[in-house]
Amino acid sequence: MAEGNGVLPPGSAGEGHADGGAPAGEESRATSGDEVLRQGSVRDYLPLLGLLECSDWVHQPREHENLFELLTREPCALLQRGRTIRAVLLSTLYRRPVAAERILALRDSADMQPTFDLLLPYAEVRLAARGAHWMSFTNGAAWLANGLVAHGYELQDRVVIYRKEDWVMVRRGTPDVRVRRPTREALQSIVALDAEAFEPFWQLNPTILKQAICDSTYCLVAELGQEVVGYLLAEKHGDEALIGRVGVAPAFQRQGVATRLMADAFALMQRDGLKAVLLNTQEDNLPSRTLYEGLGFRLTGEVDTIWAKQLMSTSGAEQ
Repeated sequence: MAEGNGVLPPGSAGEGHADGGAPAGEESRATSGDEVLRQGSVRDYLPLLGLLECSDWVHQPREHENLFELLTREPCALLQRGRTIRAVLLSTLYRRPVAAERILALRDSADMQPTFDLLLPYAEVRLAARGAHWMSFTNGAAWLANGLVAHGYELQDRVVIYRKEDWVMVRRGTPDVRVRRPTREALQSIVALDAEAFEPFWQLNPTILKQAICDSTYCLVAELGQEVVGYLLAEKHGDEALIGRVGVAPAFQRQGVATRLMADAFALMQRDGLKAVLLNTQEDNLPSRTLYEGLGFRLTGEVDTIWAKQLMSTSGAEQ
């Protein structure tokens, strides 16, 4: 586990599309009778909009998704019977090698079993062919969790949310490092550090990480001599800040580097008149939780449950 939080929340700095859009064409596969599995496109926008509006079986972990934009740039798998779309699974590869569900919708409860038995494996194979090593779902009602577990998904992590509403720091971390905004030359060092500090599921690919660095309101690195040993990314949202990433090189963890990064970030946030700061981390990341609670963060009670499955490569070998 890294010292610091390993979760860049959806909607925070760095989210973009790193895949270059959905594949050309609509590869399809007949199942039985008049059922067809196929790739979706913007031409399916209107029937899918109707499906989302009329179905009671919709899982959409993020509110206010723009369906048309998702169809333009993200992988979409459909289960169609005759002329009627019975189910859809829209995913994103922005955090490749982890693919994440954006929308899952079923026309009615009779489509539940076919969706998990047919649509889910169909989508997984195509995501694996495009570089995904995992498929993940966030939260979800019992019907979704039960269907995922039956198809090999496991509880990957529970992500807890912390909040701090003052800038009091009982300690300020190590004075041995220099904290400053990163230079262009430091970008590659941050990418390398991220790969060392976080377990594979929570690493960020270089494209996303570099974009997150550019988009962050607050971006700091900790340097010891000429070596980057830690970094912090945070965004400003109104009068609050959201810390999306704190990473420290394994050899320098538990030596006050993360505390120093946060102390310097808090000084900037206080200067800017912010009232609170939020962050999240895995529930079982005890070193990070100890750090945050020692700095005065308190749990909000919000928890995101992450379900994931390791996918098979197109050659049949597990990634």
